[in-house]
Amino acid sequence: MKIIILAIGLLAVFAGILICLRQFCVEKPPPIIVASQGPTIERLEKLSQLLVSRVHIADVLVGVSDDSKGAFLIRGDALIGLDLSKAVITEKDDSARRATLLLPQPRVILARVDGLESLILAHACAGVDVESPAYVEGIETAVEAITNHFT
Repeated sequence: MKIIILAIGLLAVFAGILICLRQFCVEKPPPIIVASQGPTIERLEKLSQLLVSRVHIADVLVGVSDDSKGAFLIRGDALIGLDLSKAVITEKDDSARRATLLLPQPRVILARVDGLESLILAHACAGVDVESPAYVEGIETAVEAITNHFT
């Protein structure tokens, strides 16, 4: 029994010595220093497009000439964004980690128009009864066929 207690005591002393050596005698690695290169044109160009806003559009376009007339409902949306490949860094302060950019004018990245509503409005302006059951059934059939084709 005395031998077991002596072995446990020696083991505890040996563990204590190892812990002390590790804390005070082992050389610690140097701290890691991260230096930023700051913003660059190359990093901005990799971003490519910056989406600024989505604009919802709804308007009626009416055209009349001597022998014809037309009306179109323009309804949809457009994505407005910036082309960051054309951005220019005008000022750069590395110590404050700040940069001033000159950005290009926003432009339309994607525009979508609801063609079906435009078609129905054109038919109504041409005198077609767009509320008749036959017309409504035809539109529903066309929409179903389009939906089945794209899904």
